[in-house]
Amino acid sequence: MNQRDELLVIGASLGIRKKRGVFHAAVRDVIARVSPTIGYEVASWNAASDPCLQIADYCAWAIQRRWELNDDRSYSLIASQIRSEYALFANGTVDYY
Repeated sequence: MNQRDELLVIGASLGIRKKRGVFHAAVRDVIARVSPTIGYEVASWNAASDPCLQIADYCAWAIQRRWELNDDRSYSLIASQIRSEYALFANGTVDYY
């Protein structure tokens, strides 16, 4: 990615407008901090309208179950497709829920 690139971040739609606004603001903040792109847009689409969102949601769910509940059942089905993962909050002393 370089400064001439444009970025589109799409997440599954959130039913409550306030939550959607908070989500979009948080994503914009992260993009502004870490991305060299000159332009970006954050969008929310109905997950049923895009099979890629459904796949991403399933993968995130399977990884979350593995980390939080030590349930590898669904994770094992997608493990060969996962390039990398890490525990973002593993080194802190604050619990985020």
